[in-house]
Amino acid sequence: MKRDGYVIGFVLALILMLPGETMAQLQGTDLLNEPTDISPDFTDFKNTYYLADELIAFEPENATGTVRYRRYEYSTRMAFNNMLAVLNPVNANEFPGTEYEASPELSFSIQFVSERAIRLRATSGPQFVSNEPSLMLVGGAAPNKRSVWEYKKTGEGHTYISRAAKVVITENPWHVYLYDAEGKLLTGTVHRSDLTNTFTPVLPFSYVRRAEDYSRSMAVVMSLSPDEKIYGFGESFTQFNKRNVIKSITFLV
Repeated sequence: MKRDGYVIGFVLALILMLPGETMAQLQGTDLLNEPTDISPDFTDFKNTYYLADELIAFEPENATGTVRYRRYEYSTRMAFNNMLAVLNPVNANEFPGTEYEASPELSFSIQFVSERAIRLRATSGPQFVSNEPSLMLVGGAAPNKRSVWEYKKTGEGHTYISRAAKVVITENPWHVYLYDAEGKLLTGTVHRSDLTNTFTPVLPFSYVRRAEDYSRSMAVVMSLSPDEKIYGFGESFTQFNKRNVIKSITFLV
């Protein structure tokens, strides 16, 4: 993940399961080499939150499109002696009103790494520099295996199918779903409309704009089954199971 409107990227693949977890350095003491924890930014009442809402443009051959985000802020809701933080839509509050979009329209794309893996990329702001080779990828770029995925336009949106997986992109609300070859849903992006059956505050796929400096970070929110765990992602000083810890993630098909 990169801040300040830069591109984020992550590959979707099959989530592996492990029986336990191992703790490492995560002390909350701000000492040398302790990992930076940006999670408080996503519950701060001072910040502004932009929730991915709908797909407004899409180019099937290159699997690129534009997503409209809606502006939200936290407020409180109280029931008896229980108070919760909830996200409510708000209008733009900047002056002059033409400087910041209330509903930004930002690009996203899917790269087909293989017949078993895709790379979903999204932006949290305008891009002023060209893409540079990634230090995380062999040769600086992800492989392009678009030819092994068959595209179909459907009533719900757009579908890509390979021998090992299926990707479904819906338009309104915007989702990216990943299925295995048997049609089992493995994971998908979470939209605000998916959360109407819970009173527990859950942040959907979105990005936060910090009040202190207007920098931005993505919240890549994907669905998981209750017993699924996430591990890997290279050197890390948090617990072995990265569920609810990582902010940009890699899933396996």
